[in-house]
Amino acid sequence: MKRIGWFVIITLTAQWGLARDPISDEKIGQIIDQFQYITNYQIDEMALDTKGSARCLIYDLDLTTDYPGMPDPLKVDGRLYLPNPNRLGGDTVPMVVMLPPMGGINMLDRRMANTFCDEKIAAYIIMNDFTGVQSGNTPPVDDHDKAFHRTISALKASLAFANDYEHTNGEKVGLFGVSLGGILGSFSMQTQAQVAAGFFIVAGGDVPSILADSDQEDVTRVRQERMQQEGFNSKAEYEAWLRLHLNYDPQDLAPSVPTETVQMVISRDDYHVPTARQVDLHGAFGEPQAYYFNSGHVGTVIDVLLWESNRLIISDFFKERFTLENPRVELARQWLSGFSLGRYF
Repeated sequence: MKRIGWFVIITLTAQWGLARDPISDEKIGQIIDQFQYITNYQIDEMALDTKGSARCLIYDLDLTTDYPGMPDPLKVDGRLYLPNPNRLGGDTVPMVVMLPPMGGINMLDRRMANTFCDEKIAAYIIMNDFTGVQSGNTPPVDDHDKAFHRTISALKASLAFANDYEHTNGEKVGLFGVSLGGILGSFSMQTQAQVAAGFFIVAGGDVPSILADSDQEDVTRVRQERMQQEGFNSKAEYEAWLRLHLNYDPQDLAPSVPTETVQMVISRDDYHVPTARQVDLHGAFGEPQAYYFNSGHVGTVIDVLLWESNRLIISDFFKERFTLENPRVELARQWLSGFSLGRYF
């Protein structure tokens, strides 16, 4: 990286132990199985945006899809960055699904999407507020699990679209997530073997610990309101309460994902997604290639995505993975052994 020297790779030290106990292989298979339902979706809108270029077409692409356990369907609000088909000679392109940080899509997300597009990779930015926290709400505690369900439903619709759309290759799909998008995305990737690769920036595992310790403004507001409502006197009490209610965590399913299919960026001075929780997730993934920055949470995201040379390194990771056979499909069969696989594969 310019200014910092692109992505310093370091070895984990003994001080970074996993804060969350691993779950059994059987439990991993059971959780993955919950998300192997057949997806139905429809395109609500696919309108060409005038902000595109001769190299990259931009579409407002909104989908409606299943939302398991909920009475209403899920509306997926997104933007598709598509390499101009006139450049492709009839070939299809891979697609990376992008999940922005809390606060929604920003200039850096758009730059990353344009870089993917320039490198002949379609990018679909999902713009939903899956947690509802950004709207100033304080959701009930069981909504944390539902946020994962919503994210996975949106991802599954995106994968189905990539399979069906004439210009994209549904067998070459990746997932890119930043901060909250990385937390939701890393878990979602783990449930969907069609996702061949994932790149996550300042994402972490052990969600109860993150929610108890984060100094991010919205997370802090929700924590303070809940602690007052429940009569908790300490963050430790709040964290223990969360552990009773939260059933899904990116750390739990990470062992099901081949280490080489993941890369991460970790901030060494992060209090939004505490550094230790980022390192926890890195360890749960089997210590894939990780790039550490001395900047804080926001500074790390800016340092990574502002510079084109860094964005090209990210796109090159996906391009390399897309040249290889996706090992996750066969591994998913093994994790799901004992379940009815015929309807999934």
